[in-house]
Amino acid sequence: MNFSRKSLYLTQAQHRYVPPYERLLRRNQAWKSKKVKLEAELQEEYRQSTLTPFQPPQNYRCYYIHERADILLIDELIDQAKITKHYSIDTEDDTLTHKPATLQVEYIKQNLSSIIIIIEVQYLPSSTSPLFKKIQGVPKL
Repeated sequence: MNFSRKSLYLTQAQHRYVPPYERLLRRNQAWKSKKVKLEAELQEEYRQSTLTPFQPPQNYRCYYIHERADILLIDELIDQAKITKHYSIDTEDDTLTHKPATLQVEYIKQNLSSIIIIIEVQYLPSSTSPLFKKIQGVPKL
């Protein structure tokens, strides 16, 4: 082994101390997940104006379900649900209470207008009312 001053200096220079935080930063900069890479690619496409803008559907009907909803409308929506094969569902929570706020259901129909139902969970009728039972799907006794 060569323990000359020059070899000792090179060894120290090659292995200089790097604080843990700096090592972490270097590692994070070198590592990119698939999602980060995809996001960067999308941002680049956006900058180059090669993305086509989102076009919301033009042909749809939207219904709000709450304590004043018409029970006949609920019957019609139930009938439409029976003949629908594809759905899209989304939920939202209240930001303060973290309780359910809305339930959004889309009946996706090929070659026909979609039906979008927004159920305002915090404004539903009392659980003993006939309208609530109808919304819930419980048959009348």
